[in-house]
Amino acid sequence: MCKGQSDYIEYIHQLPGTDSPEVFGLHPNADITYQINTAKAILDTILSMQPKEGGDRGGESREAVVSGLANDMLSKLPADYIQHEIREALQRMGAILPMNIFLRQELDRMQRVLKVVRQTLQDLHLAIEGTIIMSTSLRDMLDAMYDARVPEQWLKVRPFSFFYITKGLAKDIKKRGNKKTA
Repeated sequence: MCKGQSDYIEYIHQLPGTDSPEVFGLHPNADITYQINTAKAILDTILSMQPKEGGDRGGESREAVVSGLANDMLSKLPADYIQHEIREALQRMGAILPMNIFLRQELDRMQRVLKVVRQTLQDLHLAIEGTIIMSTSLRDMLDAMYDARVPEQWLKVRPFSFFYITKGLAKDIKKRGNKKTA
């Protein structure tokens, strides 16, 4: 029991600086999510403050770096899946088996991802060359690729699939494409 003002002040200073999520009826992982989102927001703010135009530093321009990255990614993307070949292969394996149904769905999703990635990379390359107009979405894509982030246009198609593409597992996709043709 506090007897005076100094006792109250001392008690207040002993309280924790931040409230735990349990106080608000949340799971303890809510604090982890909050900290991750806060760190991401801070890093995004720092990245957005970077100069967008190169100076006379003698290095490659942003456009040259992203163009090289786009060309590299385009060269590593597997060819589009040929739908009738997939259908025939699944028929031979048993089209109504649950794993084959799942495989067909994943192949369709991956085909959509590959199509969007290929088209946007080609458009970005053409925009960097000046053949087509650099739209706002292409400018955002250029900024995202330069900052080593996944472009928003790609995340709208299939967020989970870009884990594979952006984390260096494009090799795995290419291997799977080679196995399909072998």
